Amino acid sequence: MHLRRSIFMSALLLVALVLTACAPVGMGGAAPAGEPPAAASGEPVTVTWAFWGEPVEKESHERVAAAFMAEHPEIQIEVWHQPWGDYFTKIQALWASGDSAVIPDVAFLWPTPRYAAEGVLENLDPYIEAAGYDLNDYWPGLLESAKYEGSVYGFPRDIEVNVIYYNKDMFDAAGLAYPSDDWSWDDFVAAATALTQKDANGVTSVYGLAAEGGKWAKWVNQNNGAILDDYVNPSKCMLADPASVAGIQFFADLMDQGIAMRPADLSQAGGDASVFMSGQAAMILQNTSRVSAFNSAGMNYDVAPAPIPAGGKRWNGAGGAAWVMSSGSDNKDAAWTFLQWLQSEGGGETLYTERGEIFPALQSVANSPAFLTDQPPLNLPISNLQSPISTMTTHSTPIKRSPFRWRPDQQWEGYLFVLPSFLGFLVFIALAVVMSLGISFSDWGLMGYRGFAGLANYQQLFRDPLFWQAVWNTVFYIVTIVPLQLALGLAMAVGLNQAIRGRIFYRMIYFMPVVTTIVAGAIIFRLLLATNGPVNNLLASFFGLLEIPFTPPNWLGSTQFSKWSVAILTLWKNTGFTMVIYLAALQGVPQELYDAAAVDGASAWQRFRRITVPLISPTTFFLFVFQTIGAFQLFTEPFVMTQGGPANSSLSVVQYIYLSAFRDIRMNKAAAMSWFLFIFIFAFTLFQNRMQRRWVHYETE
Repeated sequence: MHLRRSIFMSALLLVALVLTACAPVGMGGAAPAGEPPAAASGEPVTVTWAFWGEPVEKESHERVAAAFMAEHPEIQIEVWHQPWGDYFTKIQALWASGDSAVIPDVAFLWPTPRYAAEGVLENLDPYIEAAGYDLNDYWPGLLESAKYEGSVYGFPRDIEVNVIYYNKDMFDAAGLAYPSDDWSWDDFVAAATALTQKDANGVTSVYGLAAEGGKWAKWVNQNNGAILDDYVNPSKCMLADPASVAGIQFFADLMDQGIAMRPADLSQAGGDASVFMSGQAAMILQNTSRVSAFNSAGMNYDVAPAPIPAGGKRWNGAGGAAWVMSSGSDNKDAAWTFLQWLQSEGGGETLYTERGEIFPALQSVANSPAFLTDQPPLNLPISNLQSPISTMTTHSTPIKRSPFRWRPDQQWEGYLFVLPSFLGFLVFIALAVVMSLGISFSDWGLMGYRGFAGLANYQQLFRDPLFWQAVWNTVFYIVTIVPLQLALGLAMAVGLNQAIRGRIFYRMIYFMPVVTTIVAGAIIFRLLLATNGPVNNLLASFFGLLEIPFTPPNWLGSTQFSKWSVAILTLWKNTGFTMVIYLAALQGVPQELYDAAAVDGASAWQRFRRITVPLISPTTFFLFVFQTIGAFQLFTEPFVMTQGGPANSSLSVVQYIYLSAFRDIRMNKAAAMSWFLFIFIFAFTLFQNRMQRRWVHYETE
């Protein structure tokens, strides 16, 4: 009877689960009959607002949201904020889910036409017409950047007006006149050169200019060059035009001469606002987003138009990021109310302008007291502004691959099994290696191959102080991480090779970091090694008990300790692997050798030194070579922990290769560094293979 009841209850449970699984998705969340939706019942409607930015930008957006909710208590704004690097990937994932509960109602986006073409954005034309929203208040041509097939899909918040911010104190100290409205490229180079400071080794300590890599378009267009033949309906890339090349070359020369900060270094230093406020750069090229930060810091600065060459022209790209509405929004009326308030005089546009964060997209706001204030820099009324709307296109050329010729023999089955992996090796490894060698001897930049360069890339590499800084940092990692990892791994292996209780558990615990994601480990160590983190608190308590003065080290933000923080993370991550390999070697040492030595009166230390060390020397040799190569190739740890900073103090060679290739778009330099690293590792391994005959002992010898 009990068995029948159990079977019956199990069947009922199974039926219930099946019915639950077959129920519609919205069924579980449906309101009971007779209950009105939230908006109808007097509760506020929630609008999700998505944007990217740094914490200070998030704070500004939240103030705007608070001001809107004060005017519209019937609408609640929920913020969805992500850093720039994650924003676009994550918001596209939300759109792809199709779940209106997670899709942002209003978002900050660029480029608008691209996403409109994918159908994820709402056409705003019906809302504009119904509300009588005035599009004529926008600067001429600005809305073109937010249109798709003639319809408006977004409202640009501002105009990308890039100017030169200059530190007046640094100009005064150098005895230089402040920039004028008509200064030329020659005037600019002369001023930047005078403001640049280098040490005895030629390493730049203060740069004349710091500019993000994307600002190259400014120099191109002001030199009468262009990116595309028509910014609205492009049909041809114009970057090969002599004027365009000269504009890019002007920017590149500033960096090559150490006058301008390279974008990769700028990113590691915390961005242009950081280096400008800290005095690492006398000038920056940027839009209005930095004004509020500089004013809050009380800086003595001003702005000037970017210089133009002889016969050049004034140019600014228009069409910044726009506020858009998701087509999958389930609160479109409320989203439109918020959207048009964001882009209105007296609303969000005025609030952003008052904080000095934008050059307003609306002419009425640009000519209002919100913009024409007495706070630095001085803003003057603007009667007209015309700029081309820039869009970027990408072109790809398929790589021609040679066919693989295979000759079967009596073992053809084995070759067929090997063939997929062999083809993958040829295409993705061997071909890439050969191509990288060719690139290292070529002039290969943003637009690809431009000619044979011979040894110029290697000569430039050896003259690059940042490269030698990366080499020195890598050598530091090798001489600290490898010996400590070997010593700690051997010590743990010896301890866990003893007959102690729970040794299997301890082996597992010590090996767990090896299988832990390095990014997760780095994030944990960033918290542990923070200035007010657990490690410093523990050290402070320890020295406090001893009544010894103690200054907590800045593990991540100090050039003195940044490399050590990377080394500590690497030791935590990899020592468990060393322990396991040594443990296997120790268990291969014959026990009778220890017994015979003990009978002869040898101490534990003598047995370890005379028996253990020589017999596990092949394992030590393997681990030494393996870990040294790994230290040469160190990338993830400094990349996640310190981003190579501060001041490149933890930058590794492989990280510098990555930055040169994918941030500076200097594939030739990256390829040259890669081959230099390969030759160095290869030579070092050959040297160790020769030297191992003196200290490695094999059982057959």
